[in-house]
Amino acid sequence: MPKKNIVKSDQSGEPGPKEASGSTNEEASGVAGRATDDSSILGAIAALHAELTLVKSEICRKIETEISEVTTTLRGEITALKAENDAAITTLTAQIDSQKQMLKELTEAANGSSDIVQELESKVKTLCGKMGTLSEKCLDLEGRSKRQNLRVAGVKEGKENGQRIRLFVADLLKETLGLEKAPEIDRDP
Repeated sequence: MPKKNIVKSDQSGEPGPKEASGSTNEEASGVAGRATDDSSILGAIAALHAELTLVKSEICRKIETEISEVTTTLRGEITALKAENDAAITTLTAQIDSQKQMLKELTEAANGSSDIVQELESKVKTLCGKMGTLSEKCLDLEGRSKRQNLRVAGVKEGKENGQRIRLFVADLLKETLGLEKAPEIDRDP
């Protein structure tokens, strides 16, 4: 918005031009008064500027002090936290290494046990086969041994006439079967 120029009119009530000498004195005293006012305003501005500069430097100094204190505190806390983390990481690393070693040992033991189990399974199969073969042989031998066992039925008691029973049965078989030689006889225990 443009400034409006206000023109002051002479309100003294006297018509006509002013006297040159009177108006010059008034103007000179007005200029001198204005110069004093301007000078005091400039002085006040300079004083305010100086005071603001002091306040600004004081505020900056306090901020820098606070920043320095906070930085020192944070560095200390960060260092302490780093030390705690390093200790925890060292502990965890040691535990992990221990677990790795234990896992390695268990894996080796499991592999060794697996090998042993496979070997034992192989031996058990072999032994089962041998046991089956031996069982069959045993049955065969038992059957063969029973074939050679004869029971003589129908011979009356007392017919041996004081002869030993083995000799009596051998002679009886020789006569009955027509053998050249009497067979060898073992008596049942």
